[in-house]
Order: sequence, then structure tokens, then C-alpha cells
Amino acid sequence: MNRSIFSVLINLGIEDDQDSNLQLKLKLTNLLALTMMLVLGFYTIVSAFLIPHLITATIFGALAYSIILIFNYIGATNTSRIIISILPSVVTALLHALMTDKDEYLLSVMAFQIVTIFLPLLALRPAERFSLVSAILLNIIIYFNYQSINNIFPIDNPIQETALGLIHVLVSLGSFAFLGLSIYYEQNFFASESLKTKALLADLEEENKRSQEREDALNRSMAELEDSRKIEKQNNWITEGIAKVTELLRQSDDTETLSKEISKFTADYLDVNQVGIYLVEIEDDEPVKKAKINLAGSYAYSKEKRLKKELMAGEGIVGQVYLEKKYVYLDEIPHNYWSITSGMGSAQPKYLLVVPMILDQKVEGIYEIASFHPIEDYKIRFLQRLGESLGASYKTIRINATTKELLAASQEQAEEMRAQEEEMRQNYEELEATQEQMNRLKNDTDALFLNIPGVLYKCKNDENFTMEFISPGIFELTGYRAEEFMAGEVHLTDVFSEDTKKYLIKEIDEKVAWALENNAYISFKYSLQHKNGKITPVIEKGKPIYNQQGEATHFEGIFVRDDDAIESEQNNGK
Repeated sequence: MNRSIFSVLINLGIEDDQDSNLQLKLKLTNLLALTMMLVLGFYTIVSAFLIPHLITATIFGALAYSIILIFNYIGATNTSRIIISILPSVVTALLHALMTDKDEYLLSVMAFQIVTIFLPLLALRPAERFSLVSAILLNIIIYFNYQSINNIFPIDNPIQETALGLIHVLVSLGSFAFLGLSIYYEQNFFASESLKTKALLADLEEENKRSQEREDALNRSMAELEDSRKIEKQNNWITEGIAKVTELLRQSDDTETLSKEISKFTADYLDVNQVGIYLVEIEDDEPVKKAKINLAGSYAYSKEKRLKKELMAGEGIVGQVYLEKKYVYLDEIPHNYWSITSGMGSAQPKYLLVVPMILDQKVEGIYEIASFHPIEDYKIRFLQRLGESLGASYKTIRINATTKELLAASQEQAEEMRAQEEEMRQNYEELEATQEQMNRLKNDTDALFLNIPGVLYKCKNDENFTMEFISPGIFELTGYRAEEFMAGEVHLTDVFSEDTKKYLIKEIDEKVAWALENNAYISFKYSLQHKNGKITPVIEKGKPIYNQQGEATHFEGIFVRDDDAIESEQNNGK
């Protein structure tokens, strides 16, 4: 409860809308008033025993200090602080006059008076300059006019020497206590306010940090927006360029003319100095390393650079780009790679860009570009997107040219065919006779396959030796029709007996490797298992077949029943 009342008294006159410095001064004012009330209360008790005629003055002083609290309570805070600045000097001077004769001085009281001169510094703010200076001057005037004040209040009964000594002690203690408490209050209040200030500064710093983060986020958003606008502008530039090139593609069906037009347009649109367009010549069944890369059109190329108009795959930067299908951008062009000539002389470009024209994962052509200035990324994207359209156009032009050639050739062939028609009619009877002979030969061959004591075959060189042809005799040995083997429904390895599977796979691998290496026949002995479970020993002889690239793609051969093995098994059975 006491702490609550003290807190209320300390905070009299303080409002939330006041600045922190004013609130601090009001707290100090209230504390000083309460302190002086306690001191004067103590002096009243002492005076009752030693100096009875001072009781009225001490009570008056205590009441005067209580008025300061009342002023703060009713909101007269400026008045209360001015009063507290000069009231201690007035009360001290009054008490001094009541205790001493007109020409006497109590040094302890005078020392206390010196302390009170500077009380305005605690109660008033520096901004209240007039009140502050006035209060200090008034305290100084009171201090130097003690004798006049003593004359106003003469005393009839001098204070006894013993009481006077006690007064010196009490006033000295009061001076030190008042000074100490003033310093203590000021330091504590200022420390408290310093903590608040630090807290406010921390909050301010945190708010500044948040503000900076918001500003950074805004800057990032602005940068992203600017980047988006820049990207949109670049995309519009790319779209517009592709539309212009598409218009050029509609106007020409000749690769040389088109390449020259596209080269000039590219140089102007990209603001570069040299442009060359290469086209790839390669047959569909040829490996990529056999491709020829020919210069189809150029713009602003020097003659020295163009002496060689045909490159092979892998030759130079252009040939490497063809093989790797990735663009190359150099900011250091090899010395004497090319130069730009004009009436003013020649100069070596600094930047080189080579971009493939890719259509359906195939390189149809290649851009070669040189510039004195860097080539931006969006221009490279433009060329990459443009490459697909150009590749399709060049491919269409080549197809159309090939179609025209084929049409001319077909017309020529039609003339020849009409000339040969009569000859064909004359040979018709001979063809019919030949057909009859072929039918007879086929029947004889079928009969041979049926009667031959073995099975002919042709199989792929794969893991299961997939049959492309096998004679009908396989049915007798395995119970499966030849059509089932040739359709891939049954493989030869499926009809190996269990004993055969245990040893033959390794032997097959070794002998097949030997046959492939020596291009020789190989022979095997193993057993086939009929669908009904019957085991038949057989002997197989075969040879690898090679394609034009020298790869062994097939095996062909024959396998027959191993009569010796069958007879041996029968004898062992007996």
C-alpha cells in the first residue's frame, strides 16, 4: 500500500502526452518536495525540544512543499517547478533568520544554502532558459542578502550554545543528505531515462531495420519489375525480328539468295559487323562426321577469310559447333581469324558468336557472327529461336529442289518406260515361262526342306539367336512350328535340354567369339527337348554373316540329329 501511495505521489502531474524530459523533471520535483517535507518534519520535532519558536517556520515550510504536490496534481506543473527551484532558498533563509542575530551566520546553514542555489537545474529544463536563469539568480540574491533577511526577523531569545551545536550538526547532515539525495535521484532518474532512451533507440533501430528491409524489398521489387520490363522488351524485340525473317523466307526459295538476305538482315538487326551462314550437306544414312559444311551467304566478310568456303565436320570452330550442337561465344578471337575491311583500312573484331540452326535434333545450318561490341544474351536467344525456323526453311528448299530433280528424272524415266513398254510386252511370255520355272523350283525347294535330314536356319546375332528363317523340320525335333520361331514366340535357347543349358551357354560364347574373329564355321553338339519332353541329341554347324560395315549381324547353318549319340544312348540303355 505504501509503495502504491508513494508511486502515486511521485507521478503527480505526469501525462502520457508529455515529453520524457518534462516527465523526468516532474518526478524530481515531486521527490524533492516529499524529501523536504520529511526533513522539515524532522526539524519540527527537533525544534519542539530545542528551539520552540522555530516550530511555526518548519510547519510553514512543510506546508509550502505540500503545495508543490497540489500544483502538480491540478496540472500547474510549470508553477510547481519554479516554486521548488526557489522555495528551499527562501525556507532556509527564513530558518537562518529565526535562529541567528542580524549580524551572525551559521556556516552549516549557509553551506546548505549553496546547495539550494542550483536546485533549478534539477527542476527546470534547459529549454526553459528564462525561468532557469531567473531562479538561479534569485537564489544567489537570497544567499548574499542573509543579513537583510536576518534584520526582518529579529530574535528575542538567543539559542543556547548546546542547541546551536546540535543545529550545526543537523543542518550539516541535512545539507549532505539533501545533496546526496538530489544527486541520487538525478542519477537514478537519468539512468532510468537512459534505459528508456536506449530501449527507444533499440526500438527505433529495429524499426529502421524493418524500414530498411521494406526498402530493400521494394528496391528488389522495383529491380524485378525493371528486369521484367527489360525481358518483355527483349522478347518483343525477338518476336518482331522473327516476324521480319519469316517475311523474308516467304520471298525466296533459293538458298544462296535467301542466305545473303538473311545475313544482311541479321547484321543490321543485331548491330554486328560480319555475318556468315553455313548449310550442312549430308545423306540420311551417312555418319555426322562425313558432313560437309558450305558457306551459303555472307555479309561484310573480307576476301581473305572467305578463301575456303567448304568445311568438314569438326574442322575449325564452325565444324566443332556442328558436332557439339552448342553455340560458342568468344571475347578473344584468334589472331588473323578474320578482319573487317573498309575504305579506311581493316580492323580485327573482338567478339565471335557461332550458333547452330537445330531442327528435330539435327543441325541444318550454322550462323557465324563477328562484332566489335559484346553480343547480349537476348540476341543469342534470338538466333537460337530463329535457327529452328531457318533450319526448317532451308530443309524445305532442299526438299523442293530434290523433288524437282526427282520429277524431272521421273519424267525422263517415263519416256524411257514408254519406249521399253513394247520390249516388256515382247518379254512377257518369257517372264511367264520364267515364273513357271520359279514355281517349280520353289515346290522342289519346299520338298527338299521337308525331306532333308536336318534343319536349315538363319538367325540374328543376339542373346536369344532370334530366327529370321528356319526350315519346317524343326517341328519334328521340338514340337514347335517354324513360324513360332520366326515370330519370336519361341527361341532356340528355350528348347535346349536342361543338361545343355548348364554347359552350352559358355561354350557358345567362346565359339561364337572365335568364329567372329576368324570368320569360320563352328560346330556344336547338344540336345533339344521336344514339347512332349523327348530329348534329341543334335549336331549344329554355322557361320557368321557380316554387313557392309564389317559387323557380324547374323548366323546361318544347319543342325541334324546326332545318330551316333542316339545309338550310344540306346546301347547304354540295353
